Formats: sequence, C-alpha cells, structure tokens
Amino acid sequence: RDGAMYSYTSIYKNLSTAGGWGSEGVRDSYIKKLNNLYTSINNKDCSSLKDNLKDLNLTYIIAYQDSCKTLNNCSLRNRAVEGNVCLFSIN
Repeated sequence: RDGAMYSYTSIYKNLSTAGGWGSEGVRDSYIKKLNNLYTSINNKDCSSLKDNLKDLNLTYIIAYQDSCKTLNNCSLRNRAVEGNVCLFSIN
C-alpha cells in the first residue's frame, strides 16, 4: 500500500519520499528517525511528530486514512486530499 502511494506522488505530484525506495545504503540512524516519525504518528504525539519532521528536514508528509486526522489535529497545513490519502505541509 505505501509503495503505491509513494510511487503515485513521485510520478504525478513530483514529490520525493524521505523513506526512498529501500533501505540499502541507508544509515541506521536515519532509519531510526523514520521509525520515530511513524511511531509519533501512531501515538498521536504532536510534539514528537513535529520534532521528527524537523529532524528529517521534511517539507511535506503524505498520510493515509486515520493518520490524516492525526496530522490535521497536530495543526499541520492540509494541502490536498484524494480519497483516503492526504498531503500536509510542515510550514
């Protein structure tokens, strides 16, 4: 599911993903930061979420279903919604 969503945004929205296409050649510390981001979304921890987004130097975040509600509740800026997928900007 995630791969299809990220592929779509890369092709049709000209956006890249912090997770890339695989973990080959990626430092463990970076993977840990990504995992921390996912955990903060799952835990609905807005403070940690914003810190993790900053640590990863992200400008946009793509989410699916309930995670869209979390990002909205964390006062991120909603840029687009298509079906169950949403795009938020960090600033």
